[in-house]
Amino acid sequence: MQRKFLFNLLLLIAVNLLIKPLAIFGIDAEVQNRIGYEDYGIYFSLFNFTYIFNILLDLGITNFNIKNVAQFPVLSRRYIGKLISLRIVLFLFYAVVIFTIGSLIGFRQNQVYILFFLIINQFLLSLLQFLRSYFSGMLLFGLDAFFSVFDKLLLIGICGYYLYINQTTAFTIYHFIFSQTAAYILSLILALIILSKKIGFQNFKIQPNFSIAIFKKSLPYALLILTMTVYTRIDAVLLERLHPYGDFQTGIYAQAYRILDAFVMFAMLFNTLLFPIFSTQIQKRENIQPLLLTSGKLIFTLAISVTIGSIFFAEDILSLFYDQVHLVSVITFRILIISFMPICAIQIFGTLNTASDNLRFLIIVSIVGIIINVGLNIFLIPYRGAIGTAMACLVTHIVIAGVQIVYTKRFFHLKTAWKTLIALIILGTGLYLVSDIFLKATHGFFVNFCLFVSVSIIFSVILRLIDIKNIIQLIKTRS
Repeated sequence: MQRKFLFNLLLLIAVNLLIKPLAIFGIDAEVQNRIGYEDYGIYFSLFNFTYIFNILLDLGITNFNIKNVAQFPVLSRRYIGKLISLRIVLFLFYAVVIFTIGSLIGFRQNQVYILFFLIINQFLLSLLQFLRSYFSGMLLFGLDAFFSVFDKLLLIGICGYYLYINQTTAFTIYHFIFSQTAAYILSLILALIILSKKIGFQNFKIQPNFSIAIFKKSLPYALLILTMTVYTRIDAVLLERLHPYGDFQTGIYAQAYRILDAFVMFAMLFNTLLFPIFSTQIQKRENIQPLLLTSGKLIFTLAISVTIGSIFFAEDILSLFYDQVHLVSVITFRILIISFMPICAIQIFGTLNTASDNLRFLIIVSIVGIIINVGLNIFLIPYRGAIGTAMACLVTHIVIAGVQIVYTKRFFHLKTAWKTLIALIILGTGLYLVSDIFLKATHGFFVNFCLFVSVSIIFSVILRLIDIKNIIQLIKTRS
């Protein structure tokens, strides 16, 4: 299982490194540069608003499906048609809820127009993720890796045309939104064709008894995803609503959050691989600690390196992607990027608890996270704006990660990996001291950054956090 995990993790990282950074920084960041802080701030707030209620499109069916396809692959062919039909009904319910709450909040007419198209995009994306759950559940990680970036590749081509080639047309946020729509539709068509050849489609109809049974089984997953989404996405909505210059402050926050989100996407690759593998191991009563230790070493090595490097080179990193960088943006980014470390812990330990059906615990912890996040945002936003929102995000994730680590250790009777823990502390301390030296050097950002990355890799290998021999042997064995 460790070899399967490591090989497919390398595959996912390689594929995502080629495509997603270009989509995030070459397209998404350039969109904000073109349309400005205020207009992008409106889009970012509305996107997060639709994302919070995204679970209504799924109700936990995707996560439930990954686990059940991994454990009971024969059943996957029987239910797919019914599940797709059910999701269309959920889309109509989702749209009604979004517009109802939007009208109560008081969105302006132009915001409602954007909201309409974002609702369609959320449905298309959720349907694509549902189809990917079959590839992941059947451990077809190559196909899952392909479809994790295919829509981004299409977005780069379509939206990139308006940004970099056809510059005679004034670029608006609608060019960006419609490019996303086209990319999702084309990705869905290809995924449906491939999946139909793998398992076929049957029974495209709504069956009330079947739908009720699915809701009962997937409801805990739905509640978990909803509560997790609220404490991770509501901050931008609150910032836009509560601050006197909400659009501008949300645009500032979006600059920092985009970079954090890019790193989180790579951390979520661990989730994609670990969830079906943990589910299989738990069902077979295998020892999960070796895989947990292997994945933990990799993700925390990444987290420490990314966090320290981003703090020291914050202004240079922001200037690399944005035309305008305010001091507030730099401070916000430095606070927000620290959240990456507890987020990585949540990815690992949260995935393990989800695979073992410890959903009640995770839901309770997420509700506590919502209370902390909303409370801190209401208190901090009027005085600190984007900086206050970043502080609320950091505190929330630290609390949730800490609780999950303690609970998981006790529930699974895990031994503390003292050697790994000490190695990670040494890595963090060493990179901090080295970064301080590089920051005072006069080689320029590019040279200093390359030196930092090189030192990070060397330290990780020396401390045996990254086992080069194991990786080489893994690739040879796979070949």
